[in-house]
Amino acid sequence: MIGFSHVGRTRFWSVFSLVRQRIPPLHFSRRNFTSYPALLSVEEEKYAGSALAFDSYAYARALQECIGEGNRLEGKAFHGHTLKRGIYLDLFCLNILLNMYAKFDLLDDTCKLFAEMPERNMVSFVTLIQAHTKCGRLLEAAQLFRMLHREGHELNHFVFTTVLKLSLNLELSEFGWCAHACIFKLGHDSNAYVGAALLDTYSFYGHVSDARKVFDGIDGRDIVAWTGMISCYADNGYAEAAIQLFSEMTTSGMRPNTFTFTGLIKAAVCLSSLALGKSIHGYSIKSCYESDPYVGGSLLDIYAKYGDIGDARAVFEAVPQNDVILWSFMIARYAQSDQNEEALLIFRRMIKASIDPNEYSFSSVLQACANAKSLNMGMQVHGHVLKIGLVSEFFVANALMNVYAKCGNMEASMEIFSCLSNGNDVTWNTLIVGFMQQGFGEDALRLFHQMHVAQVPKTQVTYSSILQACASIAAIEQARQDETTYVLMSNLYAAGRSWDHVALVRKSMRTKGVKKEPGCSWIEIHSEIHSFRVGDESHPDIRLIHGMLEWLNIKVNRTGYVPNVNVVLHDIDDDKKERLVWVHSERLALAFGLIKLPTASSICIIKNLRFCQDCHASFKVISKIVQREIIVRDINRFHHFEDGTCSCGDYW
Repeated sequence: MIGFSHVGRTRFWSVFSLVRQRIPPLHFSRRNFTSYPALLSVEEEKYAGSALAFDSYAYARALQECIGEGNRLEGKAFHGHTLKRGIYLDLFCLNILLNMYAKFDLLDDTCKLFAEMPERNMVSFVTLIQAHTKCGRLLEAAQLFRMLHREGHELNHFVFTTVLKLSLNLELSEFGWCAHACIFKLGHDSNAYVGAALLDTYSFYGHVSDARKVFDGIDGRDIVAWTGMISCYADNGYAEAAIQLFSEMTTSGMRPNTFTFTGLIKAAVCLSSLALGKSIHGYSIKSCYESDPYVGGSLLDIYAKYGDIGDARAVFEAVPQNDVILWSFMIARYAQSDQNEEALLIFRRMIKASIDPNEYSFSSVLQACANAKSLNMGMQVHGHVLKIGLVSEFFVANALMNVYAKCGNMEASMEIFSCLSNGNDVTWNTLIVGFMQQGFGEDALRLFHQMHVAQVPKTQVTYSSILQACASIAAIEQARQDETTYVLMSNLYAAGRSWDHVALVRKSMRTKGVKKEPGCSWIEIHSEIHSFRVGDESHPDIRLIHGMLEWLNIKVNRTGYVPNVNVVLHDIDDDKKERLVWVHSERLALAFGLIKLPTASSICIIKNLRFCQDCHASFKVISKIVQREIIVRDINRFHHFEDGTCSCGDYW
């Protein structure tokens, strides 16, 4: 065999490769594993006692290949083969085997192998500590470090970087300080790797001055150390110090990397400086990092936070668009700034580019659908959610419920709610708010009771929505005695020319003693308040007022204005309706103001009811004719008439 012509530590690798070629990986994964060890045994026996005999290093190479390919089954089969054959594996090989089980998240197998090892060294302990940390068993990992220290094993920078990461996961600053004391005692504090880990630790706990001492003590500071200190400053609110340190770094000739730029952008956000963010953006372009997804994501963040969606979009278009996070971020920013059409367009582009949305993409685009009250688009997105299988994710389910609730489809919202096995407080609040907004106050209260029984934590949103629901129910009860309800009913029937029903409503009002509040307008002339009602004839200057109204009527009609007599909800002919419109209280007040107030002064009127449509239209025309500023405050809002337009945009 040509592959076996060289004797040495590579000899087993040829045999191992040959065995793997005889049993291809795809075929191997589908068959009984006894065939693989059996074939390997044949090769072992063939070369036993020769210069090509397998040694521990050869087995280690085979295990490393299994780890590299992520082939857990083949690795376990190989280990089983060595046990069955009674093959001796030295500490080097056992540590690789231990690492294999740890990498495949087989913690029980890792612990079992560790316990059975005849001897252990620092590498064995570090591997097991990392395995426990990865699986979230942090206290056991800390105990292993103490055991490592007690047994007198060598403590080098690999041990300390692992332990400092463990300190962050445990969120125990005391553990980190103890590790630092040990590092200092053993003289590892100047090591670049240990220094970087210490910087992360002190930054996490907010001990910036301690982090700076560590940074100053690192020998031959590399970009990792500089970036770590810059990020430490930025993360803890020392933005100006971060910028100053970056200046020192560039002066020393050190080139920034991706994480340096992300740290700098955090500092710009901390300083609320969009100008600084743009400067950093320019420097990133100069340093050829403008297309880096991490830098691009950070730049998107600062531009979007300060409302510069245009520059955020430019950054997005410059970055290679294969990262779902960037797509999700852009959709979210458009939705948050109420640019819902743009959010939907980005989502469509994302689907067309074959980028699979995640839960954040869906929740953001659904927020845009809810903002726009686009039920059709919401249903299309719902179809994508079902296709990908994310409907049970809380982010997505809550967003779907919100879309249907805002679009008035409470049945669909309830159906999604019922499919969730255990909704969180946001889930319950979304449905309660939906019921409240759609006017189903009693349903909101019923759901609140179920939420209480289920012992789901209540938030400010919960209580605010329930109070509004209670107010809604109380308003319905109060409306039975409120004249507004009767007036609305009467107006509704009158608009449909159902005069018999109008008469019945008014009779009901008289029977129950409900009185309609009369419309009234007020105007102040020379520090004196003058009040007017519809068709009022009691004012001392009523003849002058009627004369001004006649003059205004002539001028207004010449502009082509046609009175809207539909606002007069009485069973009378149109001529009488037109005359009634011209003696509304606000027009009487306006005429009096035009007579008494200086030409250059504004006319301010207050009305206790809503402006009628015809008066509003005529006031716009009059403001242009008389070239005066007219301000009216009705029950809903201010109306600022000037040169033929109103500040309300004809919406009130």
